[in-house]
Amino acid sequence: SFDLFNSILKCTNLPGLYPVDESSSTLTFGFWYTLQDDIISLETAECAQMILMIKPYYRDLVCIMLRKSMFPNVDDIRWSLDDKELFRCYRQDIADTFMYCYVVLNLEMLDILNTKLVESLQKDSSNGITQPIQWNEVETVLHAFGAVAESIEYENLYVPKLMVTIKSIPFNELHTKVMATALETVGAYSEWFLDHPDMLQNVFPLILSALGNPEVSTSATMALKDICHNCQSFLIPFADHILITSQSALQCGLLKLAECRRLMYSIGRVLSILPVNRIMGYLNMILAPSFDDLQKLAHAEPSPSVTTSLVTRLKILAALFSSLHVETQENIEQPILLLMQNTMPLYRIIGEKYCRNPEVMEDL
Repeated sequence: SFDLFNSILKCTNLPGLYPVDESSSTLTFGFWYTLQDDIISLETAECAQMILMIKPYYRDLVCIMLRKSMFPNVDDIRWSLDDKELFRCYRQDIADTFMYCYVVLNLEMLDILNTKLVESLQKDSSNGITQPIQWNEVETVLHAFGAVAESIEYENLYVPKLMVTIKSIPFNELHTKVMATALETVGAYSEWFLDHPDMLQNVFPLILSALGNPEVSTSATMALKDICHNCQSFLIPFADHILITSQSALQCGLLKLAECRRLMYSIGRVLSILPVNRIMGYLNMILAPSFDDLQKLAHAEPSPSVTTSLVTRLKILAALFSSLHVETQENIEQPILLLMQNTMPLYRIIGEKYCRNPEVMEDL
């Protein structure tokens, strides 16, 4: 059986990049899942014995898949759009296989990933010439850390090291894919931060600095939304910075609709933990441009472009309204109620003008 395991490892470790150099390594992924799944279904004593036997193969498998999931160091003109999509799916299959490796290796896998990440960030100057960091070596380890996040709950050694390391990565020297994957990894650990709120200070500078960068704003807004959703009670120290940076990102006009909606959701979650007087101050500042636009659109002659803009503004506002709720024992009016009272005449104008347009009325 050991010869079989070695043979399948060799098939997983075919030279070159999938799918331009080889197309067979993906066939082995099912085996690695089935092997660990069959073993963990055994009785406890037998399972423990078998786990010890297969661990060396899964350690090798982790290192192999780190290489196989690595992006090419430079954009390769051989890659068609179909090749890129196949590689994206291949990386997702590898991410799933990393989870199976974690079942077998547990902390041993995190130790491997931590060591690889530290090594990838060390600039080699052994020959007297400092070699730059290979961005794809950094990115592939971050991708692996993100893949196993769901399986990790109360880890107190390697994940804190990861968050500290992320803070020190020189993203401005590396491909934007490294920052995008780092943001996705941070978002994947949003539930873990709930038990380690002291680690948030290591990742908020990255998230907030990325909000205004169109190349990574999707990953940044997703990470911010996940953390604001799961760690709301720990956001007070970061609230002002989050709100001011988010407002700037919204005003820059470079964000897509989905990104704006995620950002507005995050703003609502942060505002909900502030005193009401501060909430109203921020709402007036953040929403003034949106209501100015709505006012102009509501009085404009209906057209396809006006309707699209109107629906976009309404969807963005709805994201904020869905997440802004102050939980307090005091008998106070909710900020959303105050806001609705002040803007109801505007909604009435829109409703009367677009009452026959189901798309507008649905969002209204």
